[in-house]
Amino acid sequence: MLAMDTLADRVRAARLEAGLSQAELADRIGKKQQTIGKIEKGLTLNPKFLVEIADALNVSPHWLKGLSPDKTPQVSRERIEDELKSVPDENLQMILDAVRRAKKAPEQGA
Repeated sequence: MLAMDTLADRVRAARLEAGLSQAELADRIGKKQQTIGKIEKGLTLNPKFLVEIADALNVSPHWLKGLSPDKTPQVSRERIEDELKSVPDENLQMILDAVRRAKKAPEQGA
C-alpha cells in the first residue's frame, strides 16, 4: 500500500479510486488538466479550489490536506455558511426558498 503523506498523493489516490482521469477531474471543477497534473506532481501545494476538488472526488477537504484520517466528506453548517458568503445577493432568495422546501420534504413523505 502506498503511503499518502502529501496532498499530491491523496488527490491522485482519490482520483484513481473515483475512476477519473486528470482531464475528467479538471472538467468537473472547471479547471485545465495541467492544473490537476501540477497538484499531483506536488508543484501546487495549496490550491484555492481544494474544496471543489474534494467535492468532485467525494472526499473530505481535511483528508486531502492531511488534517484528518477520515476521507468521508462532511456537510457542516460552517461550510455552508462559508459558501453562502460568495453567493450574489440576488440569488439568496432562491437559496432560502430551496432550504425551506428541503425542510418540508420529510413531512410530505409522512
